[in-house]
Amino acid sequence: MNQRVNQNMTMFTPFVGLGHADRKFLISRATKWCEENLPIHHSGFPPDVKFRNMGVGIRGKYDAQFNTMVLSTTEIRDVRHLLKIFLHEWCHSVQDFEGYDEERANTSDWYYLTNKWELEANRYKVVWYLLWIDIKRELGSSPTLTEQVVLGWNKFYREILGF
Repeated sequence: MNQRVNQNMTMFTPFVGLGHADRKFLISRATKWCEENLPIHHSGFPPDVKFRNMGVGIRGKYDAQFNTMVLSTTEIRDVRHLLKIFLHEWCHSVQDFEGYDEERANTSDWYYLTNKWELEANRYKVVWYLLWIDIKRELGSSPTLTEQVVLGWNKFYREILGF
């Protein structure tokens, strides 16, 4: 059975509405974009990506032992959120060489607001809109008017943060 990618998906397409082909396409494009534009894992190999139900409040996790990111099937809202979580976990895969240790991480709000690993990974999320522009180009379409407004604001935020 040959599945087709939804050519009309937007950044607001609900994650639960994405088929297997859509998820595979998004992860493949995101991986390629990250390899071309961001630092890569010290092994020279991008992390594998798996989708699982990880429980309430857990959107993603990087497993350094297996160089694998696991993304939630229940906590990701839409395509935009998927890309942000992917970029966040990509950063953790790069941090692996610098001593990032998921086992020492905890999920308290204070930890995410103060920990240097999480602060850096949260900065990676800011460039999701550049990835989305690349994906739209690959789909053979342009961002919708609503998407253009969101993309414009994200570009502004990125410039303010200097990332």
